[in-house]
Amino acid sequence: MKRRLGEILVDSGLLSVDELQRVLEIQQKRKMPLGKLVVELNLLTEHQISEALSEQTGFPYINLSNYAINPDAANSIPGKIAERFAMVPFDFKENRLLVAAADPLNLEGLDVIRQISKRELEIYFATEDDIQFIVNRFYGQKRLDDNAKLLKNNSENEPEADETILISEDVPVVKFINELFSNAFRDRASDIHIEPTETELRIRFRIDGSLYEVMSNVPLTFHSPIISRIKVMANLDIAEKRIPQDGRVPIEVDGKKADLRVSIIPSNFGEKAVLRLLYKQQQFVNLENLGMLDEDLNAIYEILKNPYGLIYVSGPTGSGKTTTLYSCLNRLNTVHKNLLTLEDPIEYIISGVTQVNVNPKVGLTFANGLRSFLRQDPDIIMVGETRDEETAHITVQASLTGHLVLSTIHTNDAIGVINRLLNMNIEPYLIGSALIGVIAQRLVRKICPKCKEIQILSEAFLINNKLPTDIQYYRGHGCEFCQNTGFKGRTGIYEIMKINDQLRELISIRASQQELTEAALNNGMRFLYASGLELVRRGVTTIDEVLRVTAFR
Repeated sequence: MKRRLGEILVDSGLLSVDELQRVLEIQQKRKMPLGKLVVELNLLTEHQISEALSEQTGFPYINLSNYAINPDAANSIPGKIAERFAMVPFDFKENRLLVAAADPLNLEGLDVIRQISKRELEIYFATEDDIQFIVNRFYGQKRLDDNAKLLKNNSENEPEADETILISEDVPVVKFINELFSNAFRDRASDIHIEPTETELRIRFRIDGSLYEVMSNVPLTFHSPIISRIKVMANLDIAEKRIPQDGRVPIEVDGKKADLRVSIIPSNFGEKAVLRLLYKQQQFVNLENLGMLDEDLNAIYEILKNPYGLIYVSGPTGSGKTTTLYSCLNRLNTVHKNLLTLEDPIEYIISGVTQVNVNPKVGLTFANGLRSFLRQDPDIIMVGETRDEETAHITVQASLTGHLVLSTIHTNDAIGVINRLLNMNIEPYLIGSALIGVIAQRLVRKICPKCKEIQILSEAFLINNKLPTDIQYYRGHGCEFCQNTGFKGRTGIYEIMKINDQLRELISIRASQQELTEAALNNGMRFLYASGLELVRRGVTTIDEVLRVTAFR
């Protein structure tokens, strides 16, 4: 019988019984695999967990992220088989095919690979993340390159395709675009950039906040058919190349849906397209899974207990505000409450919640939609963004008439929300009466678990940045898994301001920012920088990353 992972970790001396019990208690709330949770809590490294999983399965462990995959071995099976069974052939040994498997006991998958490759197999254990990484990078890139070759021949030998041709799934440019979208989706990219230069076409993905080139030396002959195909998908005018155009394209990859928000602008070398991927997640993130510190989580719980009032989530574009907003809404969603949301666009599907997509072309703006909401007997209202004075006034009034209102707003910190509302000509006494809490946030990149190492900082750097000297700093030195950045994935840091009677009084008399800040700190608020420093202390991110996204205080 297969031993439990926790039992192996305790027996090997990697975890104490008390540590395992604490992790299991957290796991009940977080609903994530034990191994991933132990690494996230910085109790063990990913390598240690992988070795333990190898012992659990009884097969030797192979670290695929640092292995030079043999293309002939990988090509011995189709990519769809590798995806289906989470198994990747990675090399040869004499006449045997070396296969890495997330589940080495899956006999069906092994039999299929044995029959296709016509070789005997030597089985290794690899993590599911590593196998998915190789599948995305190797097979996805191979399909993209194969389609690029077809597109090159087509674009060199045929005239520019018209709209009737560009809707056929058999056209090379259509196959190329579909594969490009699939690769971006599987890499969890937030944006696709297609940009012509003087000599070539540059295609890049934005992943974890940074841009990466996914295809180099792309001929300019690709440019016209690619842009035309995107325009057809987004119902744009393929003949118009002089003015910017915007549209939206629904896509589906591996049974999961997303929207592509398309923006095309004319540039000196031709039209540039940027496509923002908006993932339609059926199962969205709970507050407990956002990586918040316990103090921040408890502060949000306390704010959400209010039956009415105004809650803002603030931060720049791409800071994770919408995810936090939905996580709060998920906690509030019960059969006894009438919840309505007004969004642009709807990014998450929430069972039991009435969701409305704004449509300015027909007059459905945030302000007009919000007025209609108040006639729908709501208990809780979520407004995707407070963009203008009119929307701000209506959200404040709604919160003062017995509704709990949640919204996002663009400010640099929690205190900045008060100044932003004042600049929107909201009376101070109304702000003080309506506002019950502000969640300011940023996203920081997490250290890559594959190449994490101790970081030695100079004494001068520590002194100049007023950093503690009693903690161990870490960084990622860079590997193929993280595209040599040293980072993989992102998490949030938070600044949470609960509004108490003292703050309400100070807001009502237009107190200075310094007075408001001191009162908020006395009421338990912690600066974004301090929240980030705690993640540094826990080995989650680097000090450079925290300094990059926060104002030092």
